[in-house]
Amino acid sequence: MRHALGRIGSEAVEPDMTTADLSQLIGDDARKARFCDVLTAIVRETKRAPIFVLDKDGTLTQPRQPLAPEMAASVAALLDAGATLAVMSGAEAYRLQDEVLTPLAAETAEGALSAFYLIAENGAQTYRAEPGGLAPVDRLDLREALGAERFAQVLAIVEEARIKFGIGADPARRHVVADGSQIKLSALGNIVDEALRERFDPLGAKRAQWVTFVRGRLVEQGLSDDLGPLVDVIVSGTSSINLLPRGVNKIGRAHV
Repeated sequence: MRHALGRIGSEAVEPDMTTADLSQLIGDDARKARFCDVLTAIVRETKRAPIFVLDKDGTLTQPRQPLAPEMAASVAALLDAGATLAVMSGAEAYRLQDEVLTPLAAETAEGALSAFYLIAENGAQTYRAEPGGLAPVDRLDLREALGAERFAQVLAIVEEARIKFGIGADPARRHVVADGSQIKLSALGNIVDEALRERFDPLGAKRAQWVTFVRGRLVEQGLSDDLGPLVDVIVSGTSSINLLPRGVNKIGRAHV
């Protein structure tokens, strides 16, 4: 698709530039914020109300960091222009509320947040912004999907992986999180150290081993069928793997 836009920072945006061309103009976080400004121009130019689904960590913010004021203002401009917008993450809803919705609300015109959604836990939960908080739109429950006995078996396999790969056991660090929508195994837990997170497993090679082990154990324990393991096991974030209801991930499921 080609768009008549304007400028990204000091860079000219020509009428015949494609999305791929635009991506070449995006570098640091400031330019990512300017890209949101370009999307706003698209909305105003076409007089349509498109839906944008944006990733959070590494796109709008660094992991476990709130929207910077410049980024919040740019995202708010999209909403003010009439777009419907969703931010998706592997993070829990309460974190997304603190790290995304709160700073965004400070920059957004009254009423514009009615078209804003948060998609938490890799697509397993969807919430709509409402005055005073979040309203649930859709939520999958892993325990219900598997049944209590199978859920306990899956959790035991995750515990095997934690021990096998030398991951800590401090409950305050939340190395293993088992809530209704997913089970998360995290080497770093809730530690906030951007440099450490960036260098822990930048290519995902370590976590790919965790995924292979967990998937293999699921099959060995009979927690599979002709389609494979009964849960999806995916690399997520910077130091985690997530186990989700089958078919749920950032690409495969987004109810907006």
